[in-house]
This record gives sequence, C-alpha cells and structure tokens, in this order.
Amino acid sequence: AVVVSPLLNAGVSSATYDHASIPKTLEDIFDLTALTDRDRHAHSLLGLLDRTFSSSDGPRTDCPVKLNEPASPADVEPRPGVPMDSALPTSGNLVGVMHILLKLAMEHAAPEQRGAILQRYQSLKTHADLEKFADEVCGQLYPAKE
Repeated sequence: AVVVSPLLNAGVSSATYDHASIPKTLEDIFDLTALTDRDRHAHSLLGLLDRTFSSSDGPRTDCPVKLNEPASPADVEPRPGVPMDSALPTSGNLVGVMHILLKLAMEHAAPEQRGAILQRYQSLKTHADLEKFADEVCGQLYPAKE
C-alpha cells in the first residue's frame, strides 16, 4: 500500500498493509474489538502516524501542495495489446468488464430494447466486436457534446 500524509515521517515501511489496515487502525484508536480475523491480524496504520497537527513538530512541510496535471489520453503511447481479431476470453478480468458493459447497457435501455442488447452482447466474438460494443454503450451513457 502507498500511504501519503503530512503526518508521516519521510521513509518507507517494510510492513504489509491492505484494506483491512483501515478498520484495524480505527479499532486501535477507539479500543474496539476486531470485526473479523482479517482485520484482527492486519497491520495498523497508527504506527506510521507519528506527527500531529498539534505537536511541536507539526505536519511536514516538504509535501507537494499541488500535483502535476496527468497526461491527456492522446499523449499516452498505446501499449501493444491483443490482436483485435483474436477471440474473447471465457474467464478473467475482461469477462468481468464485459458483464459491467452489459449491465450498464441494460440499465440505460428501454425495456423493449433489452432483448436486442442481449442478442448483440451474445454475438460478441472478437476483441474488435467488444471494442465496438463498448463504444456503443459509452456513446449512449456519455453522448458527445456539441
């Protein structure tokens, strides 16, 4: 995990932190019992917070106050990917993304359009088909501004 705060001293922790570290930290602060074994055994972030706004040290002042603007998508070089004519996977993260696209399309369609949307989804065979479907769904959700 990456933890950034003006209330932390500069440096790197060798401990492993994850989402369960948040409830673990709250349990430590407020003397609460653990909700699950996962947060019971998680590392608390409390050991990292070694400065306070009221301490004589005060918060660190060497932290950036403004972040750089991220690069626009047009400035990012495309990564070499899967050939567009290759078959879609049957498992994995991309299948999850496909299901999210279908869910969004169905939720934003009139009831009489849902059968056609499902048929369209079931006809997807290649990455090119999926890209076109994703563009169609996104176009319906975020119409182009004139």
